[in-house]
Amino acid sequence: MRWVVSPDHSHDEFVSGVTFSGTLESTSRHPISSGDPDPHVPWSRVEASAREMERMGARVELMRHTGRPQTIMEKELEVARSLIFSLL
Repeated sequence: MRWVVSPDHSHDEFVSGVTFSGTLESTSRHPISSGDPDPHVPWSRVEASAREMERMGARVELMRHTGRPQTIMEKELEVARSLIFSLL
């Protein structure tokens, strides 16, 4: 599967053809966080990624930040640190 993105996102679409194999069942939660709107990654793509990861057995935690510019927030760093250190 690949994502085709038009410059203004008016014609974004999935193009099928690639199938992901494997499993994510033995991993812990997968936080996915994004601003909406994001100038580079439309929210529909974020949701599609979460669905694909869930299909592979992941426990996805989807976080949507309306009106947030494309950036990384301190809370996202805290979540990432917590996840990493829980695996050590």
